[in-house]
Amino acid sequence: MGMREENALLREETGAARRELLGAQREKSLLESELGKRGDRVVQLQHELSQSAIAREGYRNQLEREGGELSRKNHELMMRIQELDSLHTVSYTHLRAHETGRNLVCRLLLEKKKSTI
Repeated sequence: MGMREENALLREETGAARRELLGAQREKSLLESELGKRGDRVVQLQHELSQSAIAREGYRNQLEREGGELSRKNHELMMRIQELDSLHTVSYTHLRAHETGRNLVCRLLLEKKKSTI
């Protein structure tokens, strides 16, 4: 191989090495940017966590102050749930049997249904 050929080969290898270096530098820049974004996100999450801890402490204090009231409200909710659990469905005939002049819901619904057909 002659000197010219060796120089051409070296230039090719140098160009390839430069391209590889530029690609690596771009990749490094992108990774640093991503790392910076993630660092910012970590700082943001740490701030949110501290705010959350402050809020939890406030809620804990409020619960301690209102413990009796919360217990009463809890009891009321449990009673309401029991009431709702005791509800059951009834037939249209059953509803019509208990219909009064003030409570014409079934008939009005039926008439509305007929008028749309």
